[in-house]
Amino acid sequence: MNWSETRDDFEAMIDRSKGERFGHPWNSGNASMVLNDENTPNLKETGAWIDVPGDTLQHIRDRLVLITTSGDTLHNVGRKKKFWNATGVIEVKGNGKKYRVRRGFKGGSQKPTSETGSHLGILDVIANRGENDDAVVLHPHFPHVTALTYNGIIHNKKSANDVIFSHGQEASDYAREGIGWVDWRASCDPETAQLTKEQIEMGHSYLIWDRHGPLSSGKTPDAAVGLAETVEHAAFTAQLSIPQSEWNHRPLTAEQQKELMSKLDFSVHPEVMKLLGWSND
Repeated sequence: MNWSETRDDFEAMIDRSKGERFGHPWNSGNASMVLNDENTPNLKETGAWIDVPGDTLQHIRDRLVLITTSGDTLHNVGRKKKFWNATGVIEVKGNGKKYRVRRGFKGGSQKPTSETGSHLGILDVIANRGENDDAVVLHPHFPHVTALTYNGIIHNKKSANDVIFSHGQEASDYAREGIGWVDWRASCDPETAQLTKEQIEMGHSYLIWDRHGPLSSGKTPDAAVGLAETVEHAAFTAQLSIPQSEWNHRPLTAEQQKELMSKLDFSVHPEVMKLLGWSND
C-alpha cells in the first residue's frame, strides 16, 4: 500500500467516525496509524525529541506514526489543503522513550494530540499482534457509549461488558476480546497512558475512558472503526431502552474540571468560574 492509499484509508476511517449513521454528527476526537517504508509521505521537518508519556515503547521503535493534531478538527482531515493542519507524522526514537515531529501539525495547537501517550502505548501493543506490525487507533467522541458512563449505566469494567454485550447481537462477536476500562482521570496524564496500555496488553482492542469516550484499535483503519461502530450501536440501543429510573447520574465534579484545566493548561472565563463555584476568589 502506498502513501496515497494509506491516506485514503485514514480519511475514510475519520469520515465514518463522525457519526452521521447515528443521526448525531460530531467533529472531535483523534486517531493514529503506524506507517512503514512503502506508505510514508515526504518528511519535511526534524523537530526536537520529546519524552513519550507513559511506558517505554518496545515494538514501534524507529517507526513513523501518522497522528491527528491537538486542537484541530477531524473535518479537516478530509480536506486536501487542510490535511497537514489536522494531522502530522512523528518518529519514535530507537530507545522507545522519545518521539519527534517530522511533518505537519500546522493547525490547532501545532502539536500532536494531548493524548499521544495513550495512542503510542496502544499502537505498541497492537503492532506486536499477528503476522505484521501494522496498528491503528481511533478515539471517536461517540456520544452514546460516553453518555452511558455519565448516567451510570456503565460505571466499571463489568458493567461495560454486560451492557454492551446484552444490547447488541453483533457486539460479543466484534468485541470478543472484551471491553477494557480506565477510571476517570485527565486523558493527557502519563498515568492514563500507562493504564490504557495495560488494558490493551490484557488482550482487549477496545476500551472506555470513564466519562470521556472510547478507544478502538486494530490492524487496519477499517477494523478499528468497524469495532467502534459496533459497540456504539449497542450503546445506542442501551441508551434508548434502559429506563431513566435505572440511571445514576455521574457528572464531572468541580475538582475534576479544575484538574483538566490545570493539566491541559487552559482556563474558563472568570465570571463562569465564579458562577459555577470553581474559583477560589
